[in-house]
Amino acid sequence: MISVERIILFSCIPSEAPSVLKDRSPEPKWAETGCIEIRNLEVLYDPALPPVLKGINCTLPGQKKMGIVGRTGSGKSTLIQALFGWLSPHNDR
Repeated sequence: MISVERIILFSCIPSEAPSVLKDRSPEPKWAETGCIEIRNLEVLYDPALPPVLKGINCTLPGQKKMGIVGRTGSGKSTLIQALFGWLSPHNDR
């Protein structure tokens, strides 16, 4: 009986975002410089909760080693998750 309940539960889980978003794809030659520019990044864990990151603006130059430092709970891991696409940005600006 438990296995049936789990199958029903798993069948109701909303699907993840597609792996490729056509309107958010990088330019074809972006890798020549490797520069990443973030403008007004806002990230939510849940639409019912306030943003955990808001107003993040930065430029990560290509061919450089970068580090993200900060206090516990300052959003370092959340920023990395957003950069790798594990969390989707909230705003479309």
